[in-house]
Amino acid sequence: MKLTDLRKNIDKVDAEIVRLVARRQSYMPKVAVEKKKLGLPIFQPARENTVLRSKLALAKRYDVSLKLVQKIFDLLLADSRRIQRKN
Repeated sequence: MKLTDLRKNIDKVDAEIVRLVARRQSYMPKVAVEKKKLGLPIFQPARENTVLRSKLALAKRYDVSLKLVQKIFDLLLADSRRIQRKN
């Protein structure tokens, strides 16, 4: 496969990643409403820990850098909290 073809494939994957992040974050306003109804705080360390552990397990299964997955989900979870606070 040529470098240009490889780069096109990478660009497609990158676009899908952005679409998936947008989809994930689109749930956050609804999560904020539900947490408010239940009297729960936005920051829930136990839940975030559970999410992170499960994603690190997936990373191991797919042989993806644990540090990379940790950083990605640290950023995603922080942004999720930001969105929830806004709503």
